[in-house]
Amino acid sequence: MCTNPRPHWRQIISLKFTHRFIFFMICFVILHSIPFFIFTELRPTLGCNIFSAAMNSYYRYFYYPILNSSLPLTITVVFSLFSYRNVRRIVRRQIPIDRRRLDQQLTAMVLARVVCLISLGLPYILYNVYRVTFRTTETNQIVLAVTNFINSIVNSMLYINFSVNFYLFLIISTRFRRQVKRFIIKKYLHFIQKEHSNRNQVAPIIPHVIISNVESL
Repeated sequence: MCTNPRPHWRQIISLKFTHRFIFFMICFVILHSIPFFIFTELRPTLGCNIFSAAMNSYYRYFYYPILNSSLPLTITVVFSLFSYRNVRRIVRRQIPIDRRRLDQQLTAMVLARVVCLISLGLPYILYNVYRVTFRTTETNQIVLAVTNFINSIVNSMLYINFSVNFYLFLIISTRFRRQVKRFIIKKYLHFIQKEHSNRNQVAPIIPHVIISNVESL
């Protein structure tokens, strides 16, 4: 929305609207997670499993393939393409060069984020669809070991997906690198100045030492 050429659409996405949207999403996630805590059971070898047939069908046919995979990926890709198109329009207009560079870097960061989201998040989604569709029996130890190994890999990839943003933006955006460099230098200089000021402080004279010296005279 920030790259949209129409001022009306840019004014809709305000800070107040963002706060309301975040509050709505928090409430939705909390309400949506309540049935999961009710209709799941914990097993020592397989972890959390859904024992309700209705919830199993919901997670198999709607949650994993649509709500947890297709919908967020589609929204991210569509808005990334919109941002790319808007930036291409901005490049053709007569605007300052700094603004063009910032918009181009923003588009590159969004597109790179989409690539990471698909490459690192899609294996986790496919594995969960497979786990819900084909249940692993506890008697087959080889299949169980392979399943747990794949589970560890896809979960690690999912966690990397949430933590890779800083390093990804650091590689792509030159402005982001400058801001990080300034922040680190500012914090380092502040720490050095604080340590230097603490070393150069003059210790106060203790009053009772002066009084004892006067009484001795």
